[in-house]
Amino acid sequence: MGCKGILKNTVFFLGLECPGLRVTGQMIMLILLLLLFAVIIPFGGNMVVRSNEMWRGVFVLLLAVAWVCRADSQVVPLWPDAVPGNVVSEDLEEAALRNNETRYSKVCQPTLEVFLPAQASQPCGAVMICPGGGYARLAYTHEGVWVAEELNKLGVAAAVLKYRLPDDQISSERNLRPLQDAQRGLQLLHEQAGAWGIDPTRIGIMGFSAGGHLAATASTHFNDVLVEGATVEQVKPDFSILVYPVISMTSELTHKGSRDRLIGSEASDAQVRYYSNEQQVTAEMSPVCLVHSADDRTVKVENSLCLFEALRAHKVPAELHVLDRGGHGYGLRPHADMNRWFKCLEGFLEGQGVLSK
Repeated sequence: MGCKGILKNTVFFLGLECPGLRVTGQMIMLILLLLLFAVIIPFGGNMVVRSNEMWRGVFVLLLAVAWVCRADSQVVPLWPDAVPGNVVSEDLEEAALRNNETRYSKVCQPTLEVFLPAQASQPCGAVMICPGGGYARLAYTHEGVWVAEELNKLGVAAAVLKYRLPDDQISSERNLRPLQDAQRGLQLLHEQAGAWGIDPTRIGIMGFSAGGHLAATASTHFNDVLVEGATVEQVKPDFSILVYPVISMTSELTHKGSRDRLIGSEASDAQVRYYSNEQQVTAEMSPVCLVHSADDRTVKVENSLCLFEALRAHKVPAELHVLDRGGHGYGLRPHADMNRWFKCLEGFLEGQGVLSK
């Protein structure tokens, strides 16, 4: 397996979440030095020691490993000053870790976690990823971080959006805040394109489930700019990737939990129409890739089908990939069978000229 494989498998086995982990020779040397100074030297080379002393050294080593693993991503606040629309001053954010996957809820301070490909020789394309979670939480790891890592392997920059969820306790006009954060994230990628080595003409958006609804809303509502000082060009994605997305707010198609949290169970017809993205398609939209499973019982595949038909009617370039099975919420997980959908994404990115030559 080698040192690199051992280190990665050890980190995963120990339950450490390590977005952007790239095992390099320098990293291995650092770990060995930490092992030397944290475990071996304090024991005078005698490995037969009291167990509490050994575990203390191992704990120091694991903290260092966790720090090193985080070093390849950069977390940037979306709003360096006051967050527009927030009605709380304290941070109510909650994080839950289960099976090495982090889920966030009650986000008050939205961020963009940026993952850049190693040794890019020219400006590369970029994808901003919106994790799903029914507008109640964010499945940040398997619908965010692990997807970003795989995009980096293709030479594509990625940024995981930790966006505010609709919550009257946190912000006013709750239905506006996810889209406002998504537009700000796209604007930030444009503003920092030079510093991050990103081609500003190849910045797209991606979303899963309710995050797919947010990505679709950003893809259709770019003329409704919610970020002060931003331009349409900065908030309009150059392409969109929607994976088992919630598209419609109509009672026949919608995911009820997502709809109720975003616009409420008693939403007006105008609100339902505004957030039903199949009804908001125009010929100005950028190309779209849709991925869905035929047996999805959480978000009906008809969500993707109706959007695809609307895109065709308006002559917007679009791809639709319907998998025979998979259900809902698979995202991208280590060694999972359902990761086959990622090949659809790779083909779409290549066709759109997003992959570096």
